[in-house]
Amino acid sequence: MKRILTFLVATMLLISMVACGMRADDGKIPGDGDPTTDDNNTNSDTNNNTNNNNDTNNDDANGGGGNQTPPTYQNAHELLASIWASYGENEQFPIMGGDYDNVVENAPGAFDLTHADAAANIDSLLSFPSEEISKIDSAASIIHGMNTNMFTCGAFHVIDAGEVQATADRIKNHILTKQFLCGSPEHLVILRVPDNYLIVLYGLKDNVDTFVQKTKSSLPDTATLAEQQLSR
Repeated sequence: MKRILTFLVATMLLISMVACGMRADDGKIPGDGDPTTDDNNTNSDTNNNTNNNNDTNNDDANGGGGNQTPPTYQNAHELLASIWASYGENEQFPIMGGDYDNVVENAPGAFDLTHADAAANIDSLLSFPSEEISKIDSAASIIHGMNTNMFTCGAFHVIDAGEVQATADRIKNHILTKQFLCGSPEHLVILRVPDNYLIVLYGLKDNVDTFVQKTKSSLPDTATLAEQQLSR
C-alpha cells in the first residue's frame, strides 16, 4: 500500500511539472517566510559586517582582494543548487527538479543516470540526446513549475574534456529539430562551466538571460558555446 501511495504522489508531481499552463500546488517560492531577528542578532550581524569590510579593505590594500579561487562542484546537482541559491526572493519562480521518479519541489534535483529508462527520460525531460548519455556521468535539472517552455535547465558533467564542444553541438542540433508541446520556447543558451560541465537552458528569454547572468557572476570562466532564438 505504501508503494502505491508513493507512486501516486510522484505521478501527481510529474503531471504538475510537465503540464502546460498548470499552476504550482501552492505557489510557494524557496526562501519564502517571515524570519524575525532580535536586537542582539542585529547588532552581531552589524559587527560581523564591519569586521568583514575591514578585512576586505585590508586585503585590497595588500593586493590580494581579487584573487579568489573559483568554486568547484562534486556533481551537476551541486552546481545547479549553487546557482539557484544566488537568486533573490523577488527573482525566483516556482520550480521542480530531478527526474520522473525523483521529483523535487522548489529546488534543483539530481537526474538518475542509472535508471533503466534514463536515456529516453533525459531526452523527453531535458532535450538531451539519448544517444549521448554515455558521454556524461552526472546530470541535474531545474524546470519551471507551471510550464516547461517558460524555463527548462539541465546541467551535465561530460566525462572527456575533449568531447565538451562536440556534445554541446549535438545537443543544440537536437533541440533545434525538436517538436515542443504547447509552442516553442523563446531562447536557447548552452554554457560551458569549468570542470567539463555543460548547462543547457531554454525558455522565456528573460528567464534564460537571468540564469546566464547568475552563472557567469558565480563562475567568471563560464563560456557561451551556443545561443539561439527558438521562436518568433
